[in-house]
Amino acid sequence: MSAIAASLRRQWIPVATLGLIAVAIVTWLLAGHYISSGGSTSTLPQAAPAVDQAPWKIDRSFEGTDGKLSAHEKKALLARSDGAVDLVKNVFDGIFLNPGDLDEIVGKTFSKDAARSLHARSLGFPDGSTEVKTLTRHADVGVSSDGARFATAEVRIVASANAGSKDLKVKQAATLWIERDGGSWQVVAFDVDQKPAK
Repeated sequence: MSAIAASLRRQWIPVATLGLIAVAIVTWLLAGHYISSGGSTSTLPQAAPAVDQAPWKIDRSFEGTDGKLSAHEKKALLARSDGAVDLVKNVFDGIFLNPGDLDEIVGKTFSKDAARSLHARSLGFPDGSTEVKTLTRHADVGVSSDGARFATAEVRIVASANAGSKDLKVKQAATLWIERDGGSWQVVAFDVDQKPAK
């Protein structure tokens, strides 16, 4: 019996190996067919193509200094004012691109008066607008040279969107007065003017 079993094992191993190779080849061919024809993904949800947004152009200056800043002083002021620049970007990304995040951003980084000023305006685009695209994004940020404790940001944005059957285009001019308490920046006053753009 052991000789027969050994003989059967010797015959079964090549057959099993060939079977595995055949299965692998069929799987590879089917995968190649689905990928090339698109048949395997045609019923799956497809991600919307990303809309290219205008890059932020940030000009930063240091106010209230008599004479030149040393390289070390300038580097320190730049590092401290990075938070103010990031705050400006987050606010306007919230207004135009991520309106669902705007309340959280304002709640964390705006004083009550500044938040009331922002919420009193109808900014950005109507709910349900699609294909929102920023065309230009520019901010002039003036930072106090006495330790970067205060900043003023003049922001200019032009953006477009589709609202139902209408194409909309707006331009926005805003000023943010920002203060740093410890390591956190907060918008203490906010003023904005939004108009249709040609």
